[in-house]
Amino acid sequence: MKHPPAYYGRKLTHILLLLLFLLRELAAANVRLAYYLIQPRRTMRPAIIAVPISLTSTPAITLLAFLITFAPDILGLDVSSDRRTLYVHTLVCHDIESFRQKVKERFEERIAAIFS
Repeated sequence: MKHPPAYYGRKLTHILLLLLFLLRELAAANVRLAYYLIQPRRTMRPAIIAVPISLTSTPAITLLAFLITFAPDILGLDVSSDRRTLYVHTLVCHDIESFRQKVKERFEERIAAIFS
């Protein structure tokens, strides 16, 4: 199936935007982690969270798990056998629903744009 040049231009744009987002997210995650390590009074709230995902292809799910693990305060642990849930460990979680929403809005939507 041959795609028009504009299709590849959109894909490249989404990939570049994802890379810029990752650089910003990596810097922010390192600052957050340093803050929590320096502040002894501040308690970390580690959690393992089940994040429902709507990605269907194996490469897209793998990329999501890898990119989440790229940040030093989040770790992708496992994907459910039906590939609808990603289990994630985070060092700091004050609100589970907002964490899930963050993963879906920040990571999953950007990856879905590349693989659509």
